[in-house]
Amino acid sequence: MCIYDAASKAEAVIWIVYFADHYRLHPPAVKCLLENQDDLLSYFDFPKEHWRHLKTNDPVESAFAPVRSRVKRLIRYWSAFGLIYRPLTEQETRWFRLTPPYLFAAVITGGQVP
Repeated sequence: MCIYDAASKAEAVIWIVYFADHYRLHPPAVKCLLENQDDLLSYFDFPKEHWRHLKTNDPVESAFAPVRSRVKRLIRYWSAFGLIYRPLTEQETRWFRLTPPYLFAAVITGGQVP
């Protein structure tokens, strides 16, 4: 178990205290974690169903990886547009849908989420 996998904000805070205690010999890491604790745990303010989307690592960058590799090789040719467009449209079919969509209106308006 770790901070990232905590089931609640209170459990995540317990893991932060655990980390700070066990890694006190690395003051810069502990200081950074404690100073940015609110930002790190901000996803707990959203519905649990949205956490999957909020905790992803740079989804846009991973979608453009195949495109970037082709652009480097084919930058001189105008016909390369098709070779760049194709992998991007293929990646688009693999993107997962946001779940559950009915909660987005409440999150945007700042209302209570059931």
